[in-house]
Amino acid sequence: VGLWFASDKKYVEIMKALLRGSNKMGKFSELDHAVTNPIEQNRDPWQGDLAAIGNKAKESLDGQIELLTGLYDSSEGEALVVADTNALLFNPSLEKWQFADYSPFTIVLTPSVISELDQHKVNHKVETVRQKAESLIRRIKDYRRRGNILQGVPLVKGVSQVRALALEPSFGASLSWLDAANNDDRLIASMIDVMREHCRSDVVLVTRDLNLQNKAEFAGLPYVEPPDP
Repeated sequence: VGLWFASDKKYVEIMKALLRGSNKMGKFSELDHAVTNPIEQNRDPWQGDLAAIGNKAKESLDGQIELLTGLYDSSEGEALVVADTNALLFNPSLEKWQFADYSPFTIVLTPSVISELDQHKVNHKVETVRQKAESLIRRIKDYRRRGNILQGVPLVKGVSQVRALALEPSFGASLSWLDAANNDDRLIASMIDVMREHCRSDVVLVTRDLNLQNKAEFAGLPYVEPPDP
């Protein structure tokens, strides 16, 4: 039961973050009570057989997921991979990125990551990192010539494109434990904003950073390692 409550708490917080700002929060809370009341043994939950209680809980969980399908999403449901700075520096050849489980896909560049690259190209103590960061910034500027990078521009036709986010994440509509002063937390908050905007798409974090992977796992968010150079 303890493990169930721990995972349910993460699930509920993610769902609330995705639905926040919509008119569906009241319905979500109603459905969530239908799941949690039997576990907490509130409101005489054991009146009826266990199978009926389980079926009711499953129906309520399905109903919660259906609330997401009603959110606006202009995309075609393509995969969106949110890359951290570590992943970009590890393999800066974005045109060569491929993922076995995600094709076609869009590489999403968040404000916190672009800001880190700008800082690294000037201030990083390792010269090779400064060079990679400067090269990536030049590459991103070059992508802008292909079209509106805020809407997405092609990398490899039919395989991948790249898109930059202009706005910092909305922490007021995100997970309660995220710290706006922490770059990893800003990236996770941006990822949740992308999930809210594209609820029909696979949204995946791309990182080799163990601490960020741990945070993603704690939040219940999917992540993959970047392709090898």
